[in-house]
Amino acid sequence: LSVVNKSIDEGILSGDGDGDAKFLILKGDIHKSRNEFEKSIKAYLNAASRFQAKNEKLKEADVYRKVLSVYLLLGNYQQAYKYSKWAFNEYNEIHKILNINS
Repeated sequence: LSVVNKSIDEGILSGDGDGDAKFLILKGDIHKSRNEFEKSIKAYLNAASRFQAKNEKLKEADVYRKVLSVYLLLGNYQQAYKYSKWAFNEYNEIHKILNINS
């Protein structure tokens, strides 16, 4: 984890939204496994914002599912509901787009 923290804290990220976001998801997963939930949420939300900037709705929604799982572990059901609603809305929008294009 120290290598992950050092890379991110020193701002060495490549600027590649997808690669950086995936790296941040990994960091969030590591923090979650260590019960460092606030750090996990922060990393996940940072990843989600990178996917959002690239209009990658499905990947953004997947990250929101990770955020809601952390809030469930914390017993913060209101926040978990908020992120589940965001994820569901993103999935719903993608489904509508796919139906229109088919």
